[in-house]
Parts: sequence; C-alpha cells; structure tokens
Amino acid sequence: MFIIYLIPAYFMVSTFFYIFGQYYTKSFLPFLCIEIELIHPEFENLELSLANINGKNMILFNLNIDKSLVDKQSKFQKGNIIIVKGDIDDNMLHILPIIIFSLLIAWPGLSVKCKLKAAVISIPFIIAIEFIDIPFSIIYFIENNYKGIIGEDITVYSIPGRIRLFWNSFLINGGRQFLGLLVFIVSIAPFHLKNFYSVQTGITRNDPCTCGSGKKYKNCCLK
Repeated sequence: MFIIYLIPAYFMVSTFFYIFGQYYTKSFLPFLCIEIELIHPEFENLELSLANINGKNMILFNLNIDKSLVDKQSKFQKGNIIIVKGDIDDNMLHILPIIIFSLLIAWPGLSVKCKLKAAVISIPFIIAIEFIDIPFSIIYFIENNYKGIIGEDITVYSIPGRIRLFWNSFLINGGRQFLGLLVFIVSIAPFHLKNFYSVQTGITRNDPCTCGSGKKYKNCCLK
C-alpha cells in the first residue's frame, strides 16, 4: 500500500520542484558564496548564479584565485590572478527534499497534522545538509581541476581536503539518497515513539490523542 501512495507522491513533489525549484536554489546562493569564501579565502570575487543550459538549470560559479595567497614560497606577486569558471547541476539541491517530502506524504502511519509537524522537523536537517553538499561539491571541483594552482598541500594532502574528497565520493555513490532516508526516519521517529508509549501506557482508541490535536487517538495518530 505504501508503494502505491509513494509513486504519485514522488511525482507530485518532483513536479513541484521542477516548476519552483529555481526559487529554492536561488534562496541558497548568497549564503553559499559566503560559506565558500570562508573555507577558501583565496577564492576572490566569487559569483554564483542560476542559468538554463540546454534545458537544464545549472549553478554557474565564477571566481578568481589569487596565486600569491596560496603559494607559501611567495613565488607570485599580488595580482597573479587565475579565473575559474564551472557549473554543477542544481538538481543536486532538490534530491534531499524530494525524497523526504515524498516519503512523508506517502507514509501511512501518521495523520496529516503529524506529517506536517514531521516536515517542519526535517527542515533544519535539510538546510544543514544543503549547506555542506553544494559548497563541498564546488570546492572539490575547483580543487580537483586546479590543484596545480591551489597547491596539493591544501587539497589532496590536507585533512579538510581529504574530508571533502570522502564527502564527494559518498554523495555521488548514493549518499544524498541515504541522507534523505535518514532525515525522514529522524523526522517521523518522535511520533512513532509517542504511539509506542501510548500502547505501553494503555491509552485506548477513544482517548485524546497524545499529539495534542484534540482528536480521539483512533481518528488521529492511530491511523
């Protein structure tokens, strides 16, 4: 039964992000710029924008790398600038919320009110993961393609560089889907634990629901 509900739920949420996903992506871009520049101060004049390329929305990034800031032996003078341009698919930002909200809509064990509460619980987790996902993906792209300019001591051999390498490998091998499922489980867990507590404490079908909706338990979270 759950699978039957999941298919139209996934289609509905995917359609929503297909239409309105660009606004979701644009809301993140200014904050992602700040985060990337904090991680890599040598990335100057960073610009992130959203553009449609061959029918696909892509996050474009454009920045300057000041070689004098990354060369420890000071071989380069201030003003030795390398211009870096690239793009990544903005659908990466949509995978997590699509999975979580599709599962919440289709999940049979919660009332509509509890599902809305679970969606609110999931939002901070979604934001936190998105703020790691896209910046690390952009930084990995730059570090991997411009390691000769940035320096391998900052990219390949540094602990932060190794963490970003692991994170990127994790994400492209199903990590986003795994995190979506994990956040979904965390979001619905409080309500199922409450239902388990209700069973253990002997709350009956006709008692007030423990979620505080004012409805009888049988007409709310028991459904």
